[in-house]
Amino acid sequence: MTIEGAMKGCEKILSSTYVSVAEGVADPDGRAIVLLDFREESGHLSDKDLFRVAYYRYHVALSSELAQKRGIIMYCRLLDNFFDGRSKLWKKTASISGTFPMRQSAYHIVSPPSYIKVLIKIAKLLLGPKLRNRIYVHSGSMDDILGSLSKYG
Repeated sequence: MTIEGAMKGCEKILSSTYVSVAEGVADPDGRAIVLLDFREESGHLSDKDLFRVAYYRYHVALSSELAQKRGIIMYCRLLDNFFDGRSKLWKKTASISGTFPMRQSAYHIVSPPSYIKVLIKIAKLLLGPKLRNRIYVHSGSMDDILGSLSKYG
């Protein structure tokens, strides 16, 4: 899929860093690497535009057969304030849950606010062991975060 194809005329939308794919780069096991930056939700794009860019970028991430088989690794950059997000966008995303064939190999949450760390610890207690072991939280100084992430490839 290229810009000239499905997303022709949407160059402004595609310039958003809401969802970014490390194209041509994968982890040692061949999983695609995706960055989801929730801070972009406070920008100028509409819910529909954010949804379109996310859908397109996930297609790009899954363009390799190895990524389709092994899944993607998602790095999430969270909002500082829970109420700054767009709840309508998440409701729309939840309505299509299960329709997009994408395996989540791991979630790496980078520099979350302290209340999110607490919520993640509680949520991990409620999750099964397989899903619990796929969620990682990285915080501290930039050197600490990079050192923590370097363990994963």
